[in-house]
Amino acid sequence: MTAYCVVFAGAEAFAESIRVTPDADGSDRPLRSALTAARRQTGAGRPVTLELAGGRYELSQPLAFDPGDSGLTLKALPGQRPVLSGGTRIRGWRPSATNPALWTVFLPEVSHGQWYFHQLFVAGERAQRARTPNAGFFQATGRLGTNTPIALPFRRGDVHPEWAGLRDARLIVLMKWTDLQVPLVGVIPGVDSASDVALLTGGPRPYWMDEPDARYWVENVPDALDVPGEWYLDRKSGRLDYWAPPGLDPNVAEVVAPRLTELLRIQGGEGKPRPVTGIHFEGLTFAEADYTMPDQGLISPQAAVAVPGTLRIEGSLAGSIEDCRLENLGGYAIELGRGARQWRIVGNTIRSIGAGGVRIGEPGNSHPSEFDANNSHQITDNEITSLGRIFAPAVGILIFHSGTNRIAHNHLSDLYYTGISVGWNWGYEETPCRANLIEFNLVERVGQDRLSDMGGIYTLGPQPGTVIRNNVFRDISSHGYGGWGLYTDEGSTGIVLENNVVYRCKSAGFH
Repeated sequence: MTAYCVVFAGAEAFAESIRVTPDADGSDRPLRSALTAARRQTGAGRPVTLELAGGRYELSQPLAFDPGDSGLTLKALPGQRPVLSGGTRIRGWRPSATNPALWTVFLPEVSHGQWYFHQLFVAGERAQRARTPNAGFFQATGRLGTNTPIALPFRRGDVHPEWAGLRDARLIVLMKWTDLQVPLVGVIPGVDSASDVALLTGGPRPYWMDEPDARYWVENVPDALDVPGEWYLDRKSGRLDYWAPPGLDPNVAEVVAPRLTELLRIQGGEGKPRPVTGIHFEGLTFAEADYTMPDQGLISPQAAVAVPGTLRIEGSLAGSIEDCRLENLGGYAIELGRGARQWRIVGNTIRSIGAGGVRIGEPGNSHPSEFDANNSHQITDNEITSLGRIFAPAVGILIFHSGTNRIAHNHLSDLYYTGISVGWNWGYEETPCRANLIEFNLVERVGQDRLSDMGGIYTLGPQPGTVIRNNVFRDISSHGYGGWGLYTDEGSTGIVLENNVVYRCKSAGFH
């Protein structure tokens, strides 16, 4: 049942605050009803606060806000932690007669082509999709070919020819500053008795593919489901298998499969340049969202730039996300995109993220219009950890063509590529990326031997007025070359780096 606690403001008969209590089934109906009531007020220019009680709100679709929602606040009731989930709890598991640790459930929506997911969350943590090898990596026996399809030479027996017929099987290859997540086209015999060649989708990237012993693993094949903690979903039958760790019953533990890839969309400027203003989120948990994987796979460019945010904000001014938790998400956690200005991302915990923490601006729009300009955000006092769990090249905080931002007092840790990246111009063209202040951040455990060519902080292009000061960058460890603390790459100009502490870097403190 939907519950409202309405407080009238003075003599005006409108709801200043609306209290929302979740249904027992975890649906988002109470929240949707409350939003409908609130919009009658915000559309008339009256600010409204929705106070959410603790519990689960499983979103049937992303929360979408437009200029008519300006002045709306969604916040948790004091001492409570409502969860806005993009997933569905999975029930009805049955143990295998031959292996009681292996549990199975059939999902008709999957077999009917209405649902497919790439992640599974068990007791609040991301479970491992069936992979081989279970730990570490296979290694290519030579350089990858640069034709189409890509040819990967491998030790015979590591890749099975029958996997080529599986639509959702993926070879995940780590290569310099990027990764390839691509299906197997086929296997052909090698020139000797010890190795064969796997054919992979994707075009040539010769500047990535000159490593002689690329590391890779195979994911989402049924015969790789062989240790506790792994799961496998068969799209055709709708059968989901999960090998539970000792003592875990998936009918008791909370097992969630994501339905949505996006949880929040704030969109101004539709039809005419009118922004969404003054919209705020406080004390909420955004959790359990998936990522999109094309049938042809994905070859990530630098910084996993092709992966969007789960909370996407465009054409919006002076909003905030404060004291929230963002966890178990498939893409970047927050994207402040086209036309976002003066947002405050403060005091949040961002953890267990498929890509990176916060991305700011656009990669392709170096000369935006006045309405499309992105600038003047405050990204402060956030705990950002356990990143790149799906897309290893992702960055902790990524600034494209955006200026006058303050990135301060954040703790970034446990990621596989660059901690903070500023600028997106390989040369000397002037862009709006200028006068950013990066200060008092702790950035640690970057790289962890997974990729190469990275930094605790990384800059590109002219950035007059940008200051990087009073930060600590430590434990920067690349796989091959390029584990640097301060990394000023192509065109970096007009930047002051001062009073930073940099240590335990594989390659150098300053490049």
